[in-house]
Amino acid sequence: MALLFEIASFVGAIGFILLIFSFRKDFHTLTSLQKTAFIFLSFSAIIPFCFGLVDGFLSSI
Repeated sequence: MALLFEIASFVGAIGFILLIFSFRKDFHTLTSLQKTAFIFLSFSAIIPFCFGLVDGFLSSI
């Protein structure tokens, strides 16, 4: 479980770095780099939430 959280935080860090570098040129349109960064950030937020939800459900049984 800790490994999944480490992977999610690593993916989130990569997404955050991509997001920062993609906003250097243009703020008005989403580039492919920005779309990739948003995908990385959303997966890094969803993975811990899903596993926490499943872990909480299984511990209540």
